[in-house]
Amino acid sequence: MDNIRKSSRGKAGITLFKAFIGTGVLALPHTYKEAGLGLAIISTILIGMLSYYTMALIVDVANKMPKKECSLSFVAKHVLGDWGSHLVNFSIVSMQIACCISYLIFMNKFLSFVTCEFNIGWLCDATGIYVAFAFIVIFPLILLNSVHYLFIPSILANIFVYVTLLAQLFYDTNKIYSDPELKSAIKSKLVEFNFAKIPLFFGIVVYAFEGIAVILTIRASLPDPNKFKPILKIVLVVITFTYIFFGSISYITFGEDTEEIVFFNFPVSATQFLVLEVLYSFALIFTFPLQLFPAVKVLEHSRLLRKKLYRGPGKVNKPLRYLIRFTLVALIFLIAFSVPSFALFLNLVGAVLFSLITFVIPICIYNKFFKFELTFVKRWLNWLVMIAGIIGGTFGMVFTLKEMFQTQEST
Repeated sequence: MDNIRKSSRGKAGITLFKAFIGTGVLALPHTYKEAGLGLAIISTILIGMLSYYTMALIVDVANKMPKKECSLSFVAKHVLGDWGSHLVNFSIVSMQIACCISYLIFMNKFLSFVTCEFNIGWLCDATGIYVAFAFIVIFPLILLNSVHYLFIPSILANIFVYVTLLAQLFYDTNKIYSDPELKSAIKSKLVEFNFAKIPLFFGIVVYAFEGIAVILTIRASLPDPNKFKPILKIVLVVITFTYIFFGSISYITFGEDTEEIVFFNFPVSATQFLVLEVLYSFALIFTFPLQLFPAVKVLEHSRLLRKKLYRGPGKVNKPLRYLIRFTLVALIFLIAFSVPSFALFLNLVGAVLFSLITFVIPICIYNKFFKFELTFVKRWLNWLVMIAGIIGGTFGMVFTLKEMFQTQEST
């Protein structure tokens, strides 16, 4: 932990910013189109403010902990007991698995998009081949017992992700700047409010603000963890306006043609953009095992599997370990290649899992920890935030499942 403590406030801020940027940002332009630009901007600001509010509550509790280097699971166990720790661990593991599923959905959609656009008949919509290709590449990486070997690929993956996002912004801004019609369309789009689409928008934006699980780990990297909250506030403001800018400018650029995954709006004939998309896909492949590794470790050390898997110091039942990992990866693949929509999946995960860990768990922890110090107004403000998150998550889940069933029936 001594090495971690040497992190500066600037490095902690950059690490926190990177923790928020994930696949959720790719679906924002499409959801901005669905909800209407005006409503989407206001909703993003509101959800960003509420996300900061609940994260700040967790930081306030952590600042009162006897152990300064604490995780969200530790805080939940200290305040709520074992059930709180189990709930947090379940949420985090489920979120990590969901992120891996989103990576595979992107890969499936990307391979289908490219092969069909280039009229490669035997590969166009050949889901079986995509599954085989992804599994052959990913499964050997999952068998590694240390992420040390993936350190350099992880760095390259981060570079590919940010370069591709910057390329998207460059393409969008250049197109708007050179097209007077797009400039004039900005004002008309700002008054678009489609309230009927809010349930299909809420989960994706909550998913985009996905950093709550790691904020306490980053907080612990500071020489004085109690000074973390101002960094969190600045990063959340920057992230909120980054999402608004990215979602808005991409939607303005492509209008009603905005794809579920905005990268697919790049012209296929532009080789440089196609190369970036290929690199982005490989970045997700190498990020997959890193994302799944903590979830695998939690499962392997669970009460159900620990005694069967670990027979003593240095003695591991390797066939059982490989079977567990094979089964988990196979389940992830089954879900990923069955989901009809990238945006709908993100919205469902955001509405259910991310709403739970963003709006419910922090309120329960804070209100119990400070139960003798809370004012009446503060207590009920917290409950209202939690109720708003539950309502938004419930409506998002119901409407998303409805859309999924309708999409499957129509295909």
